[in-house]
Amino acid sequence: PSPHPHDVLTAELDRLVAAGELPASARPGADFVVWSAVHGLATLLIDGLVQLAPLREVDRETERVVRAVLTGLGLEAPPATPWPAAGSRYTERA
Repeated sequence: PSPHPHDVLTAELDRLVAAGELPASARPGADFVVWSAVHGLATLLIDGLVQLAPLREVDRETERVVRAVLTGLGLEAPPATPWPAAGSRYTERA
């Protein structure tokens, strides 16, 4: 079976940290930050609040959202106390 999208996202964020493209201090919880942004765009598109055509424009806007979030995470100062450990049914799977 195909990997769960959350697993793909987690692996990609880990790869970015290993490659030095995302600070390790930004990694905890980054999967939920990125997931939230993409989910927000998807919801806006599904609800018709944002309209993009043709389909390749949806792909481009999705890439822009992800790039903006990753850029923001990369510029974020490490917090004085660790970010909350977000979890979901996907992260709690056995």
